Amino acid sequence: MADTFQIDSIDQISEVPSEVLYIKRFIGRLKGSIGSAHVEFFFGFSLEKTPIGLPEVAIKYIDTPPEEVVAGEQQIVDLIRSMEKSGDLKHSPFQGI
Repeated sequence: MADTFQIDSIDQISEVPSEVLYIKRFIGRLKGSIGSAHVEFFFGFSLEKTPIGLPEVAIKYIDTPPEEVVAGEQQIVDLIRSMEKSGDLKHSPFQGI
């Protein structure tokens, strides 16, 4: 059985200016694990507000992530939506890698 990706957190979030009012763009650091291995990388994502329903989330990887991360991408989308809903999707200070 293959190891699955587990998210620990998304931090070091910075908002990137967007010319479109209903789309917010961000860069952040994703921290997690695959089995017993620690995984950490930066990625970009955007939230597009829609008239009804949940915001659309698009993810762009800066570096190619392990395939377990791509397979577990829905976890990342769900966490981003949850953070946005609770107001936790805001700039966080750089803490080093």
